Amino acid sequence: VANFDSNQWYQLLVHQKDDASSTGMNLWSDGKAGAVFFENRNLDKGGQKWQLFPFNSSTYVHRCKEGGPTAFLGANFYFREESGYLVKINISQDSIYWTICAWGHGTKTMLTRAVYIFPMAQRETDWHLHKKRNSQMAMSSNITTPQNGQRFSFKKIEAINNQTYSAMDTPSSTITSPATPSATASQTNTTSIASAASETSTANPSSGLNGLSSGASAAIGASIGAVALICHRRRGTCVLAVTETTRIESL
Repeated sequence: VANFDSNQWYQLLVHQKDDASSTGMNLWSDGKAGAVFFENRNLDKGGQKWQLFPFNSSTYVHRCKEGGPTAFLGANFYFREESGYLVKINISQDSIYWTICAWGHGTKTMLTRAVYIFPMAQRETDWHLHKKRNSQMAMSSNITTPQNGQRFSFKKIEAINNQTYSAMDTPSSTITSPATPSATASQTNTTSIASAASETSTANPSSGLNGLSSGASAAIGASIGAVALICHRRRGTCVLAVTETTRIESL
């Protein structure tokens, strides 16, 4: 797993191409929704500056400078693909938690230079973040062969140095999240949040979220040191989610 500095802004490029930089917009619709898409690389745009904040040693949330500290990149599932957008979502839902994997069998450099990312999901097939030809962001289950639209590179831009990005709100309790796998954290609280989400999913797997179809939303299903990837069958869009409540703080 690649290690990312939570105090760094990164640029997310598709296949290292300057015309395909992930861009998030200001939240509109009363601060509850906004757009996410790909466009030409521009380091002056806050929407192209992304933080990768660790939830645990292998799972991250993504926040951009333009969207602010309470807006998160997530996945929204429908019967057909739509364009990416920002939406208000509960952070206990797994759609904002992402695992980053090596593209093929590369070196450690390859892990941070050419990777694909995908959310922890429910059902039977993996869904990967994907760039469509029209520069829209979507989820794709076509992962049987290498897909260049699912291959991402992360370039450091500058230090964040902003306390509002040093923590992440959660709906249950304040916990500390390790900035690196070796960092010491409040593991008891982290585990309880992951376990509670997993139990909720088991007890009520068909519960919806903000208008999503039943079966589209899934609980975290994670524990310290391990991530269970359970998948959706439906196509999905990428979103940024905004939330309230308590905090996870980076060391």
